[in-house]
Amino acid sequence: LEHNLGEPQEEYSKPMLSHLQDPKIQTVLSGQVWKSMGIMLHLKNVTVKLLVAHEQNNCPEVSLARFDFLRSKLTYESYSDGSKDVDLVSNEIMVYDTRFQDEPANAKPNVFTSILQVTKEHTNNNDLQMELHYRSTKERTRFTILLNNMRVMGIFDWLLLVKDFLLTSAENPFQTDTPQDKDQGKKMTTSHYSNVSTGIVTKRAPIVEKVETPFELKLNVTDTELICVANAAVKDTNAVILKTTAVFSLRPNFAERPVSCSLQSLEVFSCSLAAEDETALSIIDPVTVTMELANNPLFHQRNTKTA
Repeated sequence: LEHNLGEPQEEYSKPMLSHLQDPKIQTVLSGQVWKSMGIMLHLKNVTVKLLVAHEQNNCPEVSLARFDFLRSKLTYESYSDGSKDVDLVSNEIMVYDTRFQDEPANAKPNVFTSILQVTKEHTNNNDLQMELHYRSTKERTRFTILLNNMRVMGIFDWLLLVKDFLLTSAENPFQTDTPQDKDQGKKMTTSHYSNVSTGIVTKRAPIVEKVETPFELKLNVTDTELICVANAAVKDTNAVILKTTAVFSLRPNFAERPVSCSLQSLEVFSCSLAAEDETALSIIDPVTVTMELANNPLFHQRNTKTA
């Protein structure tokens, strides 16, 4: 996907007529922005697998995760000013941990394979379950996640592996190298074959300083449960369940207030997952919590004077 939907597209493949201008140039001159490309995909009973290794040479595939988009819509739009929007809206979605699918049932390190599912109270509801929005411009990159009435299993080692998988840059299949370049490439990591404009050093390109684009992350959850289990290998393990409606914002490039979090109706209780309702024991009754990480300039001034 990165080197197909995400690849740069030529606005005109034929020589431009005298009265036509490159939309990017026209956008700079006039300030008007045009949509360069728009794609809308309706995903019905579509499965996406994340594979660490494909099946080849009599070696089985190594699977990490499976996403079942039962009723979803994916939209991709790019514009003449270089910005782009990607939206994924799901009314029915399931996410699974597939690392140990071929292991015996009594030998699986994680038996809670269903990572993301709808809560028990809304199993027959057709409301929005998840929405992902990605907005990229020259000024900043913004990522927004919305979860509504969802149940998330806190299998944190799996979550970290999926994060690393998604953030790993894919090798460019269109890269053409001479034999000399290939010999040199053996000493490089895959990231050295990325686009030169990002500031990565290659043999044929000068050193370009990489400019970090401000990044923003916003997470909205409504009546969503996070389940943290004591032993992921046992079905009837004890667990702590956190249920809340919350807004979490992360802006690492905004020095004054990089982190803010608002928790509405936060409720925490422990239970045995074999009999969740019968064994529920309240730890925190519904409460509202607001947290903010703020920079104090007076603190830095005092430290500077002391030094």
